[in-house]
Amino acid sequence: MILGATEDPAGAEQAFREAIQRDPREARYVYNLGLTLQRANRPDEAAVYFRKTLELNPQFTPARDRLREIEQKK
Repeated sequence: MILGATEDPAGAEQAFREAIQRDPREARYVYNLGLTLQRANRPDEAAVYFRKTLELNPQFTPARDRLREIEQKK
């Protein structure tokens, strides 16, 4: 999360992908990868991870909100 906050999107993306490999059931890692991709202007890829976040945790409201943002811009 620190890499994303320090504006190192490539580093953040790599870190979240590694975290997901270690713990693929952790919705926060999946969400944060989606958020990183959205911030990198890759909304279609981000939407995949926001949907996956909601599969893992249907109550994860930030993922639902971000997915709605992406869908509204289409």
